[in-house]
Amino acid sequence: MLLYIAYMVYAIWYDSGNAFLLLFDTCIVSLWIAAHAERSRKLFIIAGKKIVKANRTVNTKIPYLRIIFTVTVVLVLLVFLIHEWVHVTRKLIPFGGLILLLFLTLLTSRSPSKIKWTPVIWGILLQFLFGLIILRWPIGYGFFQFIAGQISAFLSYTDNASKIVFGEEGIKEHPIVFKVLPVVVFFNAITNVLYYLGAMQVIIRVIARVIRFVMKTLSVESFAVAAQIFLGQAESSIALKPFLKDVSRSGLNSVMTGGFATIACTYIAAYIEFGVSAQHLVAASFMSAPAALAVAKLGWPEDSDVEEIDLSNVQLDVGQETNILEAASVGATATVKLVAYVVVNLIAFLAILSFLDAAISFYGERVGHPEINFEWLCSYIFMPLAIIMGIPWNDCRTVATLIGKKIVLHDFLAYMDLGRLVKEDKLEDRSAVIATYILCGFGSIASIGVTLGALTAAEPSRRKDYARGVFRAFVCGNVACFMTACIAGMLYTEFTPVIYNNTTDCNMTSLSSCNTTMSNSSLYVLDLINITQNKHMNDLKSYLPDSKSPPQMVAIL
Repeated sequence: MLLYIAYMVYAIWYDSGNAFLLLFDTCIVSLWIAAHAERSRKLFIIAGKKIVKANRTVNTKIPYLRIIFTVTVVLVLLVFLIHEWVHVTRKLIPFGGLILLLFLTLLTSRSPSKIKWTPVIWGILLQFLFGLIILRWPIGYGFFQFIAGQISAFLSYTDNASKIVFGEEGIKEHPIVFKVLPVVVFFNAITNVLYYLGAMQVIIRVIARVIRFVMKTLSVESFAVAAQIFLGQAESSIALKPFLKDVSRSGLNSVMTGGFATIACTYIAAYIEFGVSAQHLVAASFMSAPAALAVAKLGWPEDSDVEEIDLSNVQLDVGQETNILEAASVGATATVKLVAYVVVNLIAFLAILSFLDAAISFYGERVGHPEINFEWLCSYIFMPLAIIMGIPWNDCRTVATLIGKKIVLHDFLAYMDLGRLVKEDKLEDRSAVIATYILCGFGSIASIGVTLGALTAAEPSRRKDYARGVFRAFVCGNVACFMTACIAGMLYTEFTPVIYNNTTDCNMTSLSSCNTTMSNSSLYVLDLINITQNKHMNDLKSYLPDSKSPPQMVAIL
């Protein structure tokens, strides 16, 4: 252990710009030790009990401390937003959209008088916190941009295997099947290895405890939403199988809402391959998790006080293999069903889209308007949604079409189109960023069937409760994504550089050279932000592209 620490310290001193992966490996090893070492586990349990006991003591002795702190945070946030509106008045539009979405959810709530406002308010505040870190804080933006670059670079290793198996011509002729879907296989294999090591379980539990502590939600709801960020709807329902029988209907609504509002890691890998920003995809999935609980508790509050369910011994149905090689193999083979699901759904929904276009165009042609089709209708039906979320007027109809495809057909199709529009530079940066947050969630009509099937298989006795609440959860899940997009519309500024790179832009034959380029680019970005914020516009001349500028910086300028 001491030798490894010495090695790590020397590596950081020798090349600090490329030491991130070493620190990442160290974190994974540490999480593995924390997950498997009995002594560490006992220490974590004792520490957790002390934190819970201390929290209960604070809540008993100082009942108004949370209220005072919440009011202070809200006031500080309002001052910040007012300062933003003074300089850029159009950011009032997504704020109005956020208020409208919350008002409509409150208007359709099952029991408005029984709403507990702590999870609602803190769910929104957590969204703003993530947004400020990612979109407005230069260090946070640079960190997430670096993480996104590393993810894209890591996924690009799949290209080597795909070229050997399918050949370069096969990849060029069939990019979705031979380029995008292999990324899903590779990413799922690595993810399953992380589950075998225990790293993912620790991360999910930590996120669940933070959400529960901050938002005061039930353990089942917090754990479900935390797991759905990584696992998706079906896998998380299996993990919750022992507890679904005793969960209240409001709790079931929260579980289903989280499934519709978040997206699994394997799908994120595929969407990155389409050319969508990895940074904003990851951020959107995390931001929508607390929003899902906030909307769920606003739309379906608890009718009465419910007993807390102990989830301390819950085990995820992953990571049970014998060794790392088996874990990688199981993770890869498990994607056979997922890949088949994606392929058959793409074929089905693309065929349905063609049929809808032909049918609607047929009826439009009867009155002299053959240009009317499914996309044309979506561009007008969902245009108000695009407007209230801060999409510029010129891109409103285009983004509205993407919203329609996500809700009516599938988010996979919507992200395919978004990636194409980004690559062809047919959307403004602001529109592309907000659209990424809008689409990030399993909020399609087809997902209703997936949710009902997964939950019914896990606990058949609650079938009627699932059926009664699934449509409300479907709507609430989409509202959570729209709220996240509104916050992105309020916080996004054109001074923030946005880079959309395909994974092939950084083919990692030499990881260190790519990291060096990204590190240099990050320095240029931070200097540019500081100069812009200080309004030293004349100094921008020194940052004009030249032969020595990193290619990322040239793209920004």
